[in-house]
Amino acid sequence: MKNRKSDAGLKMIHQYEVLHVFQVFSVAVFAFLIAATAICADTAPRTQLHIEIDTSTGSFTATSLLQDPIGNIALPQAEWLTIDELSLQGTDVPTEDLSSTMIDASLHQNRDLRMSVSGVFPEPEGSFVSSASSLDATYSIGPVLFPVDAMAIRDHDVTVVVPDPQRVAGTGRLMRVPREDGFEEARLRFTGRSDDFGLFVGLYVTETAEHSSVRLRTYFYEADADLSERYFVASGTFISRFEAEIGAYPYDEFSVVATSMPVGLGFAGLTYISRDILSHDYMTGRSLAHEILHSWWGNAVGIAYESGNWSEGLTTFQADYGLAEDQGPDAARAMRVGWIRALAQLAEDQREPLTAFRSRTHNGSQVEGYGKAAMVFHMLRYELGSTAFRDSVQGFYAANRNAVASWADLQAAFEAASGKDLAWFFDQWINRAGMPDLRFQAGDVTKREDGTYQAVLELTQTAPAYRLSVPVMVETASGPIKRRVNISELSQDAVITLPAEPISVQLDPDFDLVRHPLNGELAPTLRSIGGKTVGALLSATSNGEDAIASALEPILRGGSVTWLDDLDVAHDGPKLVAGSADALAALRPDILGAMPEEVGQNATSLWIERDETGQLWLFLSFDAIDTLSEDLRLLGFYAAQSFIHVSNGAVSQSGIWSDESARMKMLFDQAN
Repeated sequence: MKNRKSDAGLKMIHQYEVLHVFQVFSVAVFAFLIAATAICADTAPRTQLHIEIDTSTGSFTATSLLQDPIGNIALPQAEWLTIDELSLQGTDVPTEDLSSTMIDASLHQNRDLRMSVSGVFPEPEGSFVSSASSLDATYSIGPVLFPVDAMAIRDHDVTVVVPDPQRVAGTGRLMRVPREDGFEEARLRFTGRSDDFGLFVGLYVTETAEHSSVRLRTYFYEADADLSERYFVASGTFISRFEAEIGAYPYDEFSVVATSMPVGLGFAGLTYISRDILSHDYMTGRSLAHEILHSWWGNAVGIAYESGNWSEGLTTFQADYGLAEDQGPDAARAMRVGWIRALAQLAEDQREPLTAFRSRTHNGSQVEGYGKAAMVFHMLRYELGSTAFRDSVQGFYAANRNAVASWADLQAAFEAASGKDLAWFFDQWINRAGMPDLRFQAGDVTKREDGTYQAVLELTQTAPAYRLSVPVMVETASGPIKRRVNISELSQDAVITLPAEPISVQLDPDFDLVRHPLNGELAPTLRSIGGKTVGALLSATSNGEDAIASALEPILRGGSVTWLDDLDVAHDGPKLVAGSADALAALRPDILGAMPEEVGQNATSLWIERDETGQLWLFLSFDAIDTLSEDLRLLGFYAAQSFIHVSNGAVSQSGIWSDESARMKMLFDQAN
């Protein structure tokens, strides 16, 4: 949901992945379940639920029926519920005799399992939990409160009863059942993984709109109800977009449900969003696009997690990156550079193959599972061409809808549509950790009798060698010319034929490859000092070493600060100069040039630079040490920036210095 660079609110939108968690049901009517079983006898096995919730107390009762179970059955484990009844095809299973929360396949022998549970939902905590209830909202996500078997995809038929005026939202197609007894009753139908089911209840104002064959719904609190139209327009736009790229929207409905908690969660045909960020513009942009696309990837087509989560990369590529491409090549390049920058900053022991990625659990997994994987799809589209890429995605969806799929299934779909053997591509980008480290040197230039020129480009890479198609930009006497050169060895010369005399060459200037940046190729960011020992000098007119080290902790990330007597002291890591703006100007090394203009206009400024020797310099300008911690309280959210300026306690400006790829030009040898 998950531009993420500088807004703290946006950071929370993907704070949690879709969770394998709880759900609620009730002990109300086995007659309903038995009738439903008869009606659906000729269809796929179902999970049937009847849930009743007293939202004033959080108490609930629930009845479930698991038809034709396959493999072992997992029973609920939550401490705040009790299993009241359990039976197999009408034969009671004494709950006191259960030695574990698992019913072995040899015991149930594919007989229908009925279960009744009851309990009281826990109250919401400071952090998000999987099930909770308050007067404001009740929710339960996933299958932990009802039995699940080894079947990947099931039909779910759920009835929910709550007191009026509470309203029910949930995964799947919703139908309200008219009642006149002071209760709200809703029925939900959903085909997919039990893990992906979500139930949400609250004092919502509900709005409905139609987009083609899809019903759009919003469940907002009264103060936010006027946002519905914005979400309807944006939702319809994105659904149409992805239908053209992939295939028909997989569900009958799409709902946007507000929550008072700091989360953003995606489900099949539904997204659950914190009301604190509901009105932000980015929410009806890339964030909403990302969540809608998850209705296709991760829901309609499930993820074979044991072989890696491909869904986040493909969703990021088609939603986040697709919208960046709509803005133009500069925006698309900026997103690619951001991914490469983050990948390059991963420690060696954090690098894993994409087959190891399951969900966003730490910065490393996010950088690879989202950013690197999206770049892989970017490179794959170039390898195949846009038409074959689109045909491959559509074929993958058609072949795997209502099933679980793996990277191998993606490879099969792309090979089938393109007619190419892509084993080499998937092996090096999906099964191998890390990324290539390319170096280049401009070689000789020869003028040919026909007036054209041949230029030699010397390419090297570290072992093991990757098979790469490397973009190069050659500056010639008549202007720039783009070419692609192929490399598959550790050292290889490429000969480029050009219509005009070549002057210089740049390697992959737009960062179309997953690769290590060349030394000094990208401007440094505040995150660059993470894990390092920073040699610091505090101006003589200032004090507060401990306060400075504490304020910088979000970007130190396990690194430390050691204080120097002067800047000439030899130090093997980044150097920090801290103090007033005037003091920094006096201490600033001449090699770095003039101070940034914005510094004197702000109470607190923090920025990083790199000099021509490669030395990193961190500068911290402040007026009062007492306010430093408060001024930099959001520093962690700006770690991907090169600078942050704070005025009147609020961030007034932040950003990344323009990159330094122009310094990476190599001049050709004109001697021949």
